[in-house]
Amino acid sequence: MAPPRRPVRRKSEPGVAWFVFRTALHAIVLFFALTLLFDERARHMKPFTMLSNGMAPTIKANDMVMAENGSLDERRPGRGDIVVFLTKDLPRLKAAGQSYLIQRIAALEGDKVEFQPDSVLVNGVEFVTKNEFGSLHHDGTEHRGLPASVVVPPGHVFTLGDRPDESNDGRFWGFVPEKNIIYRAWFCYWPPNRVGPVR
Repeated sequence: MAPPRRPVRRKSEPGVAWFVFRTALHAIVLFFALTLLFDERARHMKPFTMLSNGMAPTIKANDMVMAENGSLDERRPGRGDIVVFLTKDLPRLKAAGQSYLIQRIAALEGDKVEFQPDSVLVNGVEFVTKNEFGSLHHDGTEHRGLPASVVVPPGHVFTLGDRPDESNDGRFWGFVPEKNIIYRAWFCYWPPNRVGPVR
């Protein structure tokens, strides 16, 4: 009669705590690596958390983004830049509890913005967001307090979100003073599967 076989011990699966620790460690190492590699820029960096899906999928809700303001000393914000701006001094903007927003600049001072059904035109060309959701058109019917055609005033920019149906952007409250722009979004560092440059 054969002796009874000993039960084979299976290696225990790593727990949730280990996964969280390992992921946090990777984020910390990545942050300090970036700090060493980009020492000059790092002195002008600050982390921000995306508060909504208005910029998805470029930046999704709860993504943590490193932004920098060193380049703002070298050149003014331009079309296509994703910027962090303060919400103060924007009387039409209703953003309770949000001291800042992150959005993309669609028009600069002197540009003509036209609000039409299912579209927003900048200098006669429709502003269209193209991402994993397809080609997204901004509904221009709710230009509250703004005329259907307006020129961006001096010292201001006009911003839109990359996800038009979820973005509380310039269509609803107007223009952002350039002085309110405090950073350019630069790099998403959290969560790990979203790590990479912000464009």
